[in-house]
Amino acid sequence: VRRLTDLEIIPSVLGVVVRPVKDGLIVNTAKDFVILSSVAGLNVAQEGGGAPALIGDASADDDSARLFDFPNWRLGGVKRFHKSKQEIQETLAAAATPEDRAGALMKLALLYFANTFGQETLGILDIAQAENPEIEKNPDFIAIRGAARAMAGHYPESLQDLSFPAIQQNPEVRLWVGFAAAASEQWHMAEGAFPKSNKLLLQYPESLSIPFTLYMAESALRLGHTDEAKQLLNSIDVTSEAVDAHYHAAIDYLKGETASQEGHIDAAVALWQPVAKGLDRLYHA
Repeated sequence: VRRLTDLEIIPSVLGVVVRPVKDGLIVNTAKDFVILSSVAGLNVAQEGGGAPALIGDASADDDSARLFDFPNWRLGGVKRFHKSKQEIQETLAAAATPEDRAGALMKLALLYFANTFGQETLGILDIAQAENPEIEKNPDFIAIRGAARAMAGHYPESLQDLSFPAIQQNPEVRLWVGFAAAASEQWHMAEGAFPKSNKLLLQYPESLSIPFTLYMAESALRLGHTDEAKQLLNSIDVTSEAVDAHYHAAIDYLKGETASQEGHIDAAVALWQPVAKGLDRLYHA
């Protein structure tokens, strides 16, 4: 199967089967060719083969006020993580002033955070706060701690941090509010907080963008926004190494729910049965 943003091409004995992912796909033939088109245009970039697909109304989402610089804070990502950590720890050990030490501590916290080590991030932030209690008044510190708390599964504490007046209207903070709310099954809060598109997620590592996308899709489904959920689910590259067994189960479960809401009960059951019989207890009947 060749999976593209707006359609899937499935080989068959007599040619190919084209399965549309979005409405309005037009298929015509001309001699030995198949011509695919759409009044609204087609996005035929291969899923997972470049930049993630943009889903939703991006014009409504301002990403100019980003708080979290994942591409730079990751310092080369997981493959270089231990070397980056060692370099920062050496800087920390050689710090000549409290200010130098505070800067190195925050750089270490951001490294952990950007590489999705939530609990470790909180540990470093606790040290930073113990050495400089005034830092807890800093809105950037509160935003990082709130997001790290969500990452670590501390959802009530996360929502408390992310509701701090100086940051609560920031679009990226609202994104994390949606995540923490959805993870704690507060669906109306999640739907109200999540942005109108996945634009903010395009710079996130897959280890974050995938669970965010799943929660955005689930909150949409919980409130009956089936088309939105369908687009979000189809934007996930299921061949990615970041899509583990749990995520595969979640994707199939939510796709089954999408099919059910569209009235395709047989298709929903076909998606749900393997999930219910799988190892993930969350989806056991």
